Amino acid sequence: MNRIIFFCSFIFIFILHVGFIKFIYFDKKEKIIKAHESKQILVKMAVLKKIVQAQPKELKKVVFQKPIEKKAKKKLLKKPKPKKAQPKKIPQIKELQKQIVQNKIKPKKQVVPTSYSSSHEKMTYISRLRDAIEKNKKYPKISQRLNEQGSCVVEFRVFKNGILDNIKIKSKSGKNRLDKAALKAVQKTAKFEPFPKQIDENFIDITLPIKFILQ
Repeated sequence: MNRIIFFCSFIFIFILHVGFIKFIYFDKKEKIIKAHESKQILVKMAVLKKIVQAQPKELKKVVFQKPIEKKAKKKLLKKPKPKKAQPKKIPQIKELQKQIVQNKIKPKKQVVPTSYSSSHEKMTYISRLRDAIEKNKKYPKISQRLNEQGSCVVEFRVFKNGILDNIKIKSKSGKNRLDKAALKAVQKTAKFEPFPKQIDENFIDITLPIKFILQ
């Protein structure tokens, strides 16, 4: 009987010890867990404080930068001031006088010398006479059939009234028919128009080549 009581008491004491040990172990474990959690919370709080402390600085920077941008924009949008119109320079009195004198004095008309006008009229008169002789020129039919060609020089004098005189052949063509045809052409225009007023000469000596060429 004593053994049973002793054994029961021993088991009871053992259970108490085991429970006490478990209680102490779990209590310590909970304390360690709580301490670890509290440390994590403290770390998180510290991080949040740093973030909160950092945010106002960034906001300050942004708030400080905005007015600078506005000022820069205002500077760019400034319109250029219109330049004052410079007063036009009034010309001096001397320059005005020169202009008045230049306007009053007109350039004189160029007077053509009489020698030039007479020589020009002489050349035109001779060219008209040459054209008239060329119109009166007739190519002999026999010379055309025989294929006779050549040129001779006729010499004559034209008087102021337009009459031709002293008609003669200066150099022959080598074909009598062609020379005679040349003399006839000049003789047909023996009465030509009189000299114009610009020609002061009484007569003009002319040497005229007359050509006969088959086409």
